[in-house]
Amino acid sequence: MRKRMLVIFSILLVIVIIVVLSSTVFTVQSSNICFYNEDGSLSTTPQELVSSDLSSSIRGKSIFFFSESKAIEAIQSDPELNQYFVVDVVRHFPNSVTIHLAKRNPIFVLRKEGKNYLLDTFGVVIALIDDASGYVDITDDFSAYAINLIVGQSVTWANVETGNQYKYISCVASTVWRFYYNFSSINTIIKGFKFDKDRLTIFTRTGAEIVILTPGEQLETKCILAFSVYASEKEDNTTEKTIIMVDQKNRVSTANK
Repeated sequence: MRKRMLVIFSILLVIVIIVVLSSTVFTVQSSNICFYNEDGSLSTTPQELVSSDLSSSIRGKSIFFFSESKAIEAIQSDPELNQYFVVDVVRHFPNSVTIHLAKRNPIFVLRKEGKNYLLDTFGVVIALIDDASGYVDITDDFSAYAINLIVGQSVTWANVETGNQYKYISCVASTVWRFYYNFSSINTIIKGFKFDKDRLTIFTRTGAEIVILTPGEQLETKCILAFSVYASEKEDNTTEKTIIMVDQKNRVSTANK
């Protein structure tokens, strides 16, 4: 008898759960989008950028079962939102959703077939521009290997090695941002890059060179160590005669050219 009652109770419980989850109480009634600046501060939401496709991919769906991936896809496919990427999707029970977007930060410019493509650290083409000044030019090392250059999409690289090299320079850019908290400062510090076997050379605007050995290993740590020496207030390591090197074991040394 107890076993039978347990089975009946379990069935009723399942029915109740299904009814509750399917209830309009848990149907998404509103969706909000929050836009953030590069420093993490909340910016005024440009309502004209809120896509109808985005709203339709969320509203009317169960807060438990709506697809975050479809919401993200709607954003990434909207040409008006090319300059933003999804940071987080937050569900507010019982019936609202907030999507947090951050503005992409243009860092690199790549020239190909007479056009200037503006890229962020994720390798996404943000826009086509006329004036390439103000950005780090990576044309020499990357133009020949860039296959897919479409605004709003990630660049397709011809080989894995080039893709890894782009990750390396993105890591360098992110490290500089950590020191100065301003993406516009990156171009005033970094002039360019050079890749050799197991070696990444960073050319600075002041003339100093930063050499990273085995950049594929602990690159973030090596960049922090190198730029800590470069920005040192104890001695001037920014001159054109200075070479700052970080070896395979993360040991830092300085030398004259």
